[in-house]
Amino acid sequence: MPAVTSPVKVTNDGDGSNLEQASAKRIKLSLEALGTQIDAIASGFLGLPIKGDLFAMIFKFIADNRAEERSSFKKKLQSHTYELLKTIKRQFEPEPDANFKLVDDHTKFFHFLLSVQAKTASDVTAADIIKPKPKRDDLSFSPVPGVQGLMNTREDEDQSSEKNFKEEVEVVNTFLEIAIALFDLLEHNEKPVYFESKNQKEAIASLFEKHFAEGRVPEPLENFDDFEKDDTISNMAFYGIGQNFLKKATGKEGKIAYEVDTTVLSGLETRSGCEMYGANAFFGEDRKLMEIHVSSMDKIIKPGDKEWMHAKWVWRVSLVTLVTLGNHLMKTHWTVANTAHIAARTKLNDDHPIRQVMKVFLYGTGAVNNIANILLAQDKGLLHRMTGFTYKGFSSTLSLLFEDFKYETLPEMVASKKLSKEMEKQIPLCTDGLPVWDAFLKFFESYVGFFYPDESNITTDVELRRFWLNVDLKGEFNARQPYGLPQLSKKALVEYLTHLAFTVTAGHELNGTIVQYLMSPKAAAIKLRPGKDEADIQTFVQDLVLIGLTGAPRPKLNEDWLHLLPNKSEVKTMYANLKTDLKEVSAKVDKANEAVPSSGRPKICQSFNPKHFETSVSI
Repeated sequence: MPAVTSPVKVTNDGDGSNLEQASAKRIKLSLEALGTQIDAIASGFLGLPIKGDLFAMIFKFIADNRAEERSSFKKKLQSHTYELLKTIKRQFEPEPDANFKLVDDHTKFFHFLLSVQAKTASDVTAADIIKPKPKRDDLSFSPVPGVQGLMNTREDEDQSSEKNFKEEVEVVNTFLEIAIALFDLLEHNEKPVYFESKNQKEAIASLFEKHFAEGRVPEPLENFDDFEKDDTISNMAFYGIGQNFLKKATGKEGKIAYEVDTTVLSGLETRSGCEMYGANAFFGEDRKLMEIHVSSMDKIIKPGDKEWMHAKWVWRVSLVTLVTLGNHLMKTHWTVANTAHIAARTKLNDDHPIRQVMKVFLYGTGAVNNIANILLAQDKGLLHRMTGFTYKGFSSTLSLLFEDFKYETLPEMVASKKLSKEMEKQIPLCTDGLPVWDAFLKFFESYVGFFYPDESNITTDVELRRFWLNVDLKGEFNARQPYGLPQLSKKALVEYLTHLAFTVTAGHELNGTIVQYLMSPKAAAIKLRPGKDEADIQTFVQDLVLIGLTGAPRPKLNEDWLHLLPNKSEVKTMYANLKTDLKEVSAKVDKANEAVPSSGRPKICQSFNPKHFETSVSI
C-alpha cells in the first residue's frame, strides 16, 4: 500500500522519527475533538458515500501497522476502493467518450476530482484574503517522499477561522490521503493506445467536449503553430518556457550561438517501455534551430536525418517535464513559496511589517503545497504515473531539482545566460520580465526603507534575523543544500522580497500556465516512448487532468489587496505606485503583442503580462 503521509510536528533539528505514532496520536485527538461531527465530514467528503467507521478502521491501522496484517487489510481497502469507483462511474461517467473509456481507473478517479473541483469551485478575490494570524510554533508538517529536508505544512491560515478548525483540517487531510492512497492501489495500465490518425482532430474535439469542457481546463492565453515545425521549437526556446534554460552555447563554433539544455534528466531511471529523457537543442543567432543532441541516442541529430522528428519530440517532452517537475513544482512551489510560507508563519508575528507585505504573495500556499504532496509526490501517484520514471527515478529527480536550486536575482540570471545585447532586446524574459522585476524592486525599496530607515534597524530585529535564517535553511529540516541567501541587510532583504514576489507571480505564470503545450497529443507530453512522436491517449488525458487541477482561477494581483498592508499613508502611496507601474508594464506588453508577428516578436507572449498574474501559487 502506498505510504499515507503522516502529520507530525517537526522540531528544528529536523527529527522526523516515529511519524506513524505521531500521526495516530494527532488523529485520535482530532477525532475526540470533533466527536459526532466525524460522520458528517466523512459522508460529505468529495461527495462520496463514505462513513466515519471506515476511516476509524483505517486510523487504527495507521497506529497498528503490523506486517502480518498488511496483506489482508490491503484486500479490504481494495474492496472499498472498487465500490467507491463504481459509485463514481455511475454519477460522473454516464456516457463517456469512446477514447475516454480506454484510460485506466486511476486516471478516471483523478478526472473525477477535476470534475468535483469544477462543480464546487467558488470565486475568490484578493479582498477575501485574510490578514496574517499570530506566529505559531506548533505547526505540523508532512515530509515529501524521497526529498531530504523538504516538508509541507499540514494546514493553512487562509482555510478557516472557525472552532475546531485545526482538528477538522487534520481529519479532512487524512481522509484525502487515504482516498488517494486507496486509488493509488489501482492497476497501472502501461500499455499505450494512440488516437487513430483518421479523424484525429474530431476525436480529440469529442474528448474535450465531453470531459474537459465547462471550465475544467483553462483556455490558453497564447498558442503555438504546428509543433512539428522547426520554427515552433525556436519559439518555445526564445518565447516560451525554454527561456528558463536559454543560454550561450558552450563548446560550439560556427553558426551555433545558443542552446536550451534539458539533459539534466538523462540517466535517471525510467520504466520498461519508456525512453530516457534529455535533449539539448542548438540555435543560431537568428534563432534558427540547427541541431539536437538526444541523450537516449547519444548523438547529434540534424535537419534531414531520419530521426529529426523524434529528436524534436524528445526535446519538447523533456522541456515540459523539466519545467513541470523543476521550475514549477520544486522551485516555485516547494522551494521559494513553501520556504517563505513556513518562515513567515513561524518566525514573524502578525503585526510585523515584513509578514504583512508578504501575505498577499503567500495566500493559500500551505494548502496547495500540502495537496500537491498528497496527490503528486507519492509512489504510483498521478504525477509519477504521468512520467516514464520508475519511482526511484522520479524521487531522485525531485531530490536533484530541490538541491539544484540557485538563489539569484532576475538581472543576475539574465547576465549568466550571456546573451547578445540584440537577443536581450527580443526575448520576453528581458523585454517584459525585467520591467516587472523593476516594479517590484522599486516597491520593496520604498517599503523596506520606510520601516527600516537605518541598516542597524535590520540587524537588531530579532524576528527578522530568525526568519532570514529559517529561509536560508529551507525551514530547518536538514536540507542538504541551503537556500543561498547573502548576509541580511536592507539591500539583501529588498532583493529577496522582490525575488519572492516575482517568482510566485510572473515565474508561476511562465512555468505553471502550460496548457498551450498540451492541447494536442502531438504538441508535448510528460512521458516518452521509443519510436513514438506523440502522446498515447491515457498520457494525453492525464496531462489535461493535471493542467485542470492546477488551473482553477484564484485572486489576481491587479485586484485590491491594500487591506493586508500596514494602515499608513506612506504605504498606501507605495501601493498605488506599484499598481501604476504594473499597469504600465501590462500596457507595453499588450502593445507589443498587438504588433505580432514582427521581427522581434513572432508570436503573442503573455507570461510576463501583469494583468494575468495571480497573487500567489495558490493553484
